[in-house]
Amino acid sequence: MEIKRPLLLISNDDGYQAKGIRELVEMVSDLGDIIVCAPESARSGFSCAFSAMKPLKLQLREKREGVEVWSCNGTPVDCVKMALAEIVPRTPDMVIGGINHGDNASVNVHYSGTMGVTLEGCMKYIPSVAYSLCDHRDEHGPFKSREQLKEVSGLGETAYQLCAGFLKVSGGDNPLDATWIHPESYELATNILSALGFTPADILDKSKSEEIKSKVEAANAEELARQFDAGVFTVADILGQFVRPGADPRFEGDGPIFKKGVLKLEDLKPGMKLRGTVLNAAPFGLFVDVGAREPGLVHVSCLGPGYVRDPFSEYAVGDVLTVWVLETNCEKGRLSLTMVDPSAARESKRGRGESDGGSRGRRPRRDRGEEQGREEGRDRKRGEEEGDRGSRRERRRRDNRDRDREQDRRPRQKPQPVELKPLTEEMKSGKEPLRSFSDLAQFFNQ
Repeated sequence: MEIKRPLLLISNDDGYQAKGIRELVEMVSDLGDIIVCAPESARSGFSCAFSAMKPLKLQLREKREGVEVWSCNGTPVDCVKMALAEIVPRTPDMVIGGINHGDNASVNVHYSGTMGVTLEGCMKYIPSVAYSLCDHRDEHGPFKSREQLKEVSGLGETAYQLCAGFLKVSGGDNPLDATWIHPESYELATNILSALGFTPADILDKSKSEEIKSKVEAANAEELARQFDAGVFTVADILGQFVRPGADPRFEGDGPIFKKGVLKLEDLKPGMKLRGTVLNAAPFGLFVDVGAREPGLVHVSCLGPGYVRDPFSEYAVGDVLTVWVLETNCEKGRLSLTMVDPSAARESKRGRGESDGGSRGRRPRRDRGEEQGREEGRDRKRGEEEGDRGSRRERRRRDNRDRDREQDRRPRQKPQPVELKPLTEEMKSGKEPLRSFSDLAQFFNQ
C-alpha cells in the first residue's frame, strides 16, 4: 500500500520571488510535497480581499522533485482559491503563510495579506498557520519617523498608505508623527499652523496649548479650506488635532457601565428606572443590557414619545440609555423595557382627561328624550336615502332600456370589402413568407 506524503500549500503577500517564502520552502521540504502559489509581485496590505473584475492567470515558474512554484496575478487570497481549484491534486493537509516581515498580531491581522492566506485556509476547514519575522527593530532600533516604515522589508507603498495614519511615533523627529494626521496632509497642516502663527513643534508645547486652542476656536474651517484648496472636513480634523494632539477618539464617548452584581428578574418591578447598554438593534426594537442575566427588549413603539421608523438610524450598539421596566415574565425569562417615563405618561393622560370636561375623560350623559329624538331623525334620514337610491336605480334601468332600443332602430352598416393582394409565385412555392392571415386564406383556397 502506497503511503502518500503530506501535501503543503504555501503562499504569502510578498510575491513568489521573496526571500521569506524561499526560506520557508527549504525549512518544510522534508515534511511533505510542497505547492507554492504566491502573487507575481508584492501584495502587502490586501488582507482577505479577492479579485472580482479582472481575470486571474496562473503560471508555472519552477518544478522540481517535491516542489512546484506557481505565480498568480491576484491577491494572496486569490492565490489560495486558485490553487485549491486548479493546481492541487487533493485537499492540502496544511496551508502555510509567510515568512512575513513584521508583527502580524493585534490589529495587524485585519490588513495583513499573509494572515489573509491563513484565514482563507481556515474557512476551507484546512489547518493553517502563518509565520512572521520581527527583526527590524533589533537591527535598526526604535523608529524616529513614519518615513522609516518604508524601510521595513515587505512593507509596500500601499500598506504604508493604509497604516501610516494609525501608527504614531512619539518623541520622533517630526512632531506631526505623534498625531493622527496622515503624512499626506503634513504640508497642509504646516501651512495652516503658519497661518495661525505657530510651528509644528508648538502643538506639543503645553505652555502654548491654551493659545493654540483659542486661535483654533476663532479660525474658520471653510475659509482655510478655500485658502489652501482642501476639503472642509480634512481641515476640521487637522484643527482638532492641533488642540488635542494624539487624542484617542475611542475614549470620547460614554464610558461602559460596570455591573456590581447580577440582577434577578424577580427583583425588577414595573416602573423601576435603570441604566443600560445597547447590545443589539433590530427593526422591531433594541436589546438593552441592564445587568440581568437576559437582555431586555425595548419595542420600537416604546423608543420615545414619537414614532421611530428605523431604530438603526437613531441608536447604535454601545449607546447608554435610561430605561424603565415595563413588564417581567419570570417563567419565560423575558424583560420588557420602555424609554418613555411612565410617570410622565400618566400625567399626560390625566391632563387630557381633565381638558375634555368630564370625570376621568368621560362624556356627560344625554337626556333620554333628546336621545330618542336623535334616533328618530336618523331613521327618517336613512329612509329618505334608501328611497333616493331606489329611484336612481330605476332611472338608470330606464335609460339603459331606451338606449338599447335606439341602437336597434339604427341601420346596420355593411362591412367594407377588403382588397386582397394576390400571392406571388414565391409565396405559393414556400420560398417567401406569407404577409397576413388573408394570404393564408388565399393559399388554402387556391
